[in-house]
Amino acid sequence: MKLAKLIVVLSVLVIIPFTAVFSEESNTIGNALIYNGQFAAPGGAESMSKLAAQFSLNTVWFNEANELLSLLKNAKIVIIGGTEDNINPFIKSFTPDIIKAMNDFINSGGSYLGVCGGGYIASSGWEEESGFVNAIGLVPFESDSYLIDPEPKVIQIEWNKQKNMIYYQFGPKFLLTENNMTNVMAKYDDGSIAAFSMKVGKGKVVLVGPHPEADATWLEESMENFELWQPTKNMAQDMMQEALNTTLDDEICFTQSDIDAAKQEAIQKCKANPASCGIITNEGCATLENNLDITMPCIDVFGTNVSVGLQRFINTTDPAGYYWKLNLE
Repeated sequence: MKLAKLIVVLSVLVIIPFTAVFSEESNTIGNALIYNGQFAAPGGAESMSKLAAQFSLNTVWFNEANELLSLLKNAKIVIIGGTEDNINPFIKSFTPDIIKAMNDFINSGGSYLGVCGGGYIASSGWEEESGFVNAIGLVPFESDSYLIDPEPKVIQIEWNKQKNMIYYQFGPKFLLTENNMTNVMAKYDDGSIAAFSMKVGKGKVVLVGPHPEADATWLEESMENFELWQPTKNMAQDMMQEALNTTLDDEICFTQSDIDAAKQEAIQKCKANPASCGIITNEGCATLENNLDITMPCIDVFGTNVSVGLQRFINTTDPAGYYWKLNLE
């Protein structure tokens, strides 16, 4: 279902009559199921929740794998971030029924984002001294530790062909075969794969070894290369956008034909009743917030001046990328 809200492209002031039907639904696009149980690393789930909120996702915590059986039906994405080092007991809690439910969820258009421990868990498994450890196998590729040292550190990776220093702690590399179903997003210095996405049915799986969601509060002076860390907020947004690409198109933005039809309808209504047209005034200055939302101080709506907000969303069908949704609530 498409949200019946007015879409405004930042680079163009589009004047459309405010006669569209505005949604009474919440501004969220759905639920992000984020693991926050006993095996979750401290602070990691909270960082994922903050990232999800930037994409208008409502956080629903789950502490045990079996909770997914009842939660998946109302979810957009499942997120498992950083974990404790020994995740074998957590993996064993994913019964065949839970794994099948997750695969059905993804094949039907849902998404999975696994970072660090969540990447290991979704792989087919990895080798240990005691033998091969079977994971839940959301993708048919094995994982392995990129570095043997379990201590946190700052390392260099290449993300979308740009080098950056990023927080890392015992995260995986992914032993995959590149093909038309996979998209390699990042590589470690040795050329091994640090992050990738894969289409699975109508949905998508995104697995990431290091921690793009980490901010400066994660750093400690005792960490190797801590002084070289660079903010990785853009990478965090990239991985979430990549994960949600298959579920955002019909939820967030109109297609070009929708926009063209809305413009024609607006023109006809303006001609029939000029007083019904909303006019953006030239008074004041729009404010661009840190999260790229926009506050506009004054819009004349049927003769009444109101302050409005423009919420940033992503149109995955348009290479231009970003659109702003006008809310008059």
